[in-house]
Amino acid sequence: MQQSKKQLTTKSEKVKTRLLMQIGSLKVILENFKNKIEKLQIRWVRLMAWFLIGGVSTTVIGGVLGYGAFLLAYRDKIFPGVQVGGVNVAEKGSASAGQILAQVSDGWLNEVGEIGAYLAIDGDSQEWSLKAEAVKFEYDIPVTVEEAFRVGREGSIIERLKVQWQVVTNGRTIPYSFNYKAQEFETQVATIAGEVDTPAVPPSLEIQTGAEGKMVAVMQGESGKEVDQERLKELWEERMGYLSSSKIALPINVVETEITQGDAERTKETAEKLVSKQLGLAYIDNQTKETQSWVLKDEDLITFLDFKDHIDEEKVGEYVVEIANTIDRPAQNAVFQFDASSNRVVEFKPAKDGLVVDQKKLVADFVEAVNLLEAAETVAPVTIVVTKGKPEITTGAVNDLGIKELLGRGDSTFYGSIPGRVHNVVLTAQKLNGTLVKPGETFSFNASIGEVSAATGYQPAYIIRAGRTVLDDGGGVCQDSTTTFRAALDAGLPIVERRAHAYRVGYYEQNAKAGLDATVYAPRVDLKFKNDTPGHILVQAYGNAGTKTLVVEIYGTSDGRVSEISNHKIWDITPPPPDLYQDDPSLPAGVIKQVDWKAWGAKAKFDYTVRRGGEVIYEKTFYSSFRPWQSVFLRGTQ
Repeated sequence: MQQSKKQLTTKSEKVKTRLLMQIGSLKVILENFKNKIEKLQIRWVRLMAWFLIGGVSTTVIGGVLGYGAFLLAYRDKIFPGVQVGGVNVAEKGSASAGQILAQVSDGWLNEVGEIGAYLAIDGDSQEWSLKAEAVKFEYDIPVTVEEAFRVGREGSIIERLKVQWQVVTNGRTIPYSFNYKAQEFETQVATIAGEVDTPAVPPSLEIQTGAEGKMVAVMQGESGKEVDQERLKELWEERMGYLSSSKIALPINVVETEITQGDAERTKETAEKLVSKQLGLAYIDNQTKETQSWVLKDEDLITFLDFKDHIDEEKVGEYVVEIANTIDRPAQNAVFQFDASSNRVVEFKPAKDGLVVDQKKLVADFVEAVNLLEAAETVAPVTIVVTKGKPEITTGAVNDLGIKELLGRGDSTFYGSIPGRVHNVVLTAQKLNGTLVKPGETFSFNASIGEVSAATGYQPAYIIRAGRTVLDDGGGVCQDSTTTFRAALDAGLPIVERRAHAYRVGYYEQNAKAGLDATVYAPRVDLKFKNDTPGHILVQAYGNAGTKTLVVEIYGTSDGRVSEISNHKIWDITPPPPDLYQDDPSLPAGVIKQVDWKAWGAKAKFDYTVRRGGEVIYEKTFYSSFRPWQSVFLRGTQ
């Protein structure tokens, strides 16, 4: 029994020992298997890594080779996706692209050739045309092809790749290049702006008359508008570059203006103190007999009030500068040169004092006078103070003909005259200038200026012939005869012959009353006056094309006479006919310019009296009978 238990124990230990041995062997096998697996994984990873590296390298090399092939293929061609103004030029060479672009652009210009512009106002629409032909427009095909070719070929390699990718995938359209005359285009745009632009109306004061008398109203002003000319140019160039005939809505800028209610009320109270009051300014030149005066009525005075300050001294200063410009002059020595063969004075300058307005004092005096007007009913005229400088040589010292001093002066303006008329006015003044009239001799205007024709330098302009306005050589001569008539009246000379115009010409009433005119038309109609003074008379005339002013002066020896124009009357006033349009070859086609304004028909008269020492030595009443006349517009035909 005991032996049997011992034997069982021995067998059990042997089995256990074999199991342990087998387990140990299994561990060794598993460990070896694990090592083999790990080595296999490392080799697989390495294999995959080499595979991946080789694939990427192959792709990069392939990409580089492919991109090189792309650039080589389009070395002399425009890249794919490029268009010019909607015209496909992709993959075209320079010559082929140029032919296509030229054909399309020429066809578009011939068919369209203009871009419309419009402005919608309150449901209505104004339209204009911006014409390519008018600005000498032409497409620059070589430059356009060059710009198309440069797409994707400029900048760094990264920038080129980016643009090339965008062009190939999405395409790109560039505009045509072109040339045109900028000045002519600006003229077209300025014409449109001239019709559209409306300046802002700043706040202002207005004196109104009602049942209770005069009262001040504050006009709040209005916003203005103006064409954005630079933006309009950009829009036009854009459409021309892309061959687009779509109309342009005019780009408009609004110009605002405003004031506060408190500013308006305060300024209104000040203005109310100036109602029914006026302020005078005066300067008298004792040497030249010239009296210059200005009268500012209540409606004028309130314009110098500032909505922010009491009185706008800047505006006052600007007004004073205007006054000074009409008075200031340097001292002038007398010059006299006589040509006996032509019996004319070829060079003459009368001695004149130099004058300089004291502008600072005038501004201060003006402001003080306005302040006084607010508290008083009336204020004495402001005397314009000047500093004088004497000439070294006097007029009487340079001649022995008795030409010593100014006897009479006439002036006129001719604003709105066409270039031909301006030329003729100035030319006639030059011919009239230097005319000598002996004592007892009668001056003839026609004889003084000579023949009026193209051969003597005159240009076509409008004249009155047989009661009509017609284009002829010498239009504008009557501006000089009218001004000479006024000078003779001022000098107190007997008027031997004078005829009024057929109708009231606007030029002659720009600075004078109706009836102070004189027409001439050789050989039948003339202006004549007699020299009944002690010495020779010298007629001087000065025409200024820039300022559109004309002055005629008569020099001689004064015998103390003084002239007076009085009792001026106008009656039998009748309305004008409809407007008149006349072709004018001196203006560009499409341009319309007004040169005469509606004139009501009328009869006019004035009394002319000349006294010496209180005694009347000459008197006459001048009559004028004017037909009613319409506005006259010149229509360009050039």
